[in-house]
Amino acid sequence: MADEVNTWDDITFLNKAKITLNGKITNTAILLLGKDEVEHLLASADARIRWILKAADNQSKDYEIFSIPFLLAVDKVFARIRNLKYRYMPDGTLFPKEVLRYEPFLIREPLNNAIAHQDYTQGGRINVVEIEDDHLVFTNLGSFIPGSVQNVIDNNSPEEHYRNKFLSIAMFNLNLVYTIGSGIIKMFNMQKEKFFPLPHYEFSPERVKVTIIGKILDMNFARVLKQNPDLAIEDIIALDKVQKKLPLTQDEVEHLRKLKLVKGRSTSLEITPKTDYLTAPTNELSPRQQKAIDYVRENGSVSNKKFQELTGVSQRTATRELQKMVEERILQQMGAKKGIIYTLLE
Repeated sequence: MADEVNTWDDITFLNKAKITLNGKITNTAILLLGKDEVEHLLASADARIRWILKAADNQSKDYEIFSIPFLLAVDKVFARIRNLKYRYMPDGTLFPKEVLRYEPFLIREPLNNAIAHQDYTQGGRINVVEIEDDHLVFTNLGSFIPGSVQNVIDNNSPEEHYRNKFLSIAMFNLNLVYTIGSGIIKMFNMQKEKFFPLPHYEFSPERVKVTIIGKILDMNFARVLKQNPDLAIEDIIALDKVQKKLPLTQDEVEHLRKLKLVKGRSTSLEITPKTDYLTAPTNELSPRQQKAIDYVRENGSVSNKKFQELTGVSQRTATRELQKMVEERILQQMGAKKGIIYTLLE
């Protein structure tokens, strides 16, 4: 097949990829490959992608608008997103783990899907909003054709109808998008592997909104995923609703209770991982340990340098004592109760 491709001229290649039709220029060809000066040929469509950077308080800090060709615009948007490293300390280890806030697939897939499924007749733009060091929001106009994410998971097959059939097929042939089902499930699994919240979809007749969170939201959610690597995707989705304070169906609540993964009233559920750390009664703590515990309660973390200042011991003693407390999971126990990741050593 590769040898055959090498014999194709440009028109044959574009026809085979479903970008052109019998050698004729299509809207798909203009969107993916056209120069911005031919955008007017798309009639009412506003073929642009707007990237906005916002601070945590929702104040805009920067923005840029990208026009066609979308084949290049996706890379330009990708380059603007501040995909920094995220560090956290898993249970049972003294060493922090570093991961990207957003795996590249989790940026490209929803953005390419927005291009493929945008309702261009509405004359609106595709938006990518980056909330600094927290999450990304992708929006495009038009309804979500499968109806719900649950339908996608249940059917586990490509959608039978597409809003922009020619465009969707062309982008699939160019490996720009997966089929609807497999792309969403892959995004879910990638977030699950990092113990991050699942991608969150919001639908209306006019718009699709996808939110990707680039950090651990609830440590108990992370602990449950770590303790239950074979947990069904439906159960993970339900637990994800719990950590995001979203409503659950009664069946979901009852099932999670049966699995002993939640506690509390249906309107205020809390995720409950298994207790796999040691509990040390207060009266068994050494004076140095108690000082560290008291300091963590007040300040949220303690380093070996601060422990040394609190207790007047040597650096070696401070490091050894803190290591012992981590091994016994005393400080991690506090972290589990408060849902906070502590940096214990410098």
